Amino acid sequence: MEGGIVEHGPMKMDDDYGQGLQMLYWDNCVQAAPLTENERYEEKLSPRIRAAALARMHDGEEKHRATEAHDFWRDNFRYKKRRNPVA
Repeated sequence: MEGGIVEHGPMKMDDDYGQGLQMLYWDNCVQAAPLTENERYEEKLSPRIRAAALARMHDGEEKHRATEAHDFWRDNFRYKKRRNPVA
């Protein structure tokens, strides 16, 4: 036996986490879910008239106008969806 460091071959130490993480990315298991119809609709709206912005607004004329605009574009989106279901 020679002096110095003795090699014992490959050691498996805390390897399970890394392999599991590698398989998640290698197998493409982590993927974004497609948007729902309502989420696609909200993304097409101006940020000022999205549902979250309306919820933060105080009652008043500005909220009233923004709500009317939101409802108008929602109805327009649904009308287009009925006329062209592929889009």
